[in-house]
Amino acid sequence: MKLCFKREGLLHDISNLAYVAADVGGEGRAPHELHQAFDICEEGNVERVDRVLHLRFSEVRVLLGPLLKPVRGVAHEGEGSSRNCRMVLQFRPNAVSAVLALRIKEVVREYLVAMALADWLALTLPGSEGVWKERGKEAMTHLVCCLNAALYGSAVSLRRALSPF
Repeated sequence: MKLCFKREGLLHDISNLAYVAADVGGEGRAPHELHQAFDICEEGNVERVDRVLHLRFSEVRVLLGPLLKPVRGVAHEGEGSSRNCRMVLQFRPNAVSAVLALRIKEVVREYLVAMALADWLALTLPGSEGVWKERGKEAMTHLVCCLNAALYGSAVSLRRALSPF
């Protein structure tokens, strides 16, 4: 089973949430400060976001290591173009169920977006990154739960004795 996280989709989510965060949290701030927060995925700024995404994705790969096939490199859809880069998690056979894989995909996506936003907002709107760091930590906690469910089972089976004594 393989999970792909396409760069364009991640940047779309990050850009939308950065706009909302700056718009909502921008009361009383100078327009230039807000402009910087809005431009998270613009040329020149997106390289920082890419580095944060790759750093955080490597953390996810390390955490989920026991469930994954060994990595041979970064997957690219194009020849040497970081614009088309996508991050891939390929699980070992029978390592996770389809339901757990879907949960892992959603949690990893949430973690990557939250941590990229926390990093960018710490630079452009100091003080507003705390919410996103907390969301990232919460997502990482859920990811650890998914790992434990895959490694040790999601529930302890209980058996009731048939004898009344």
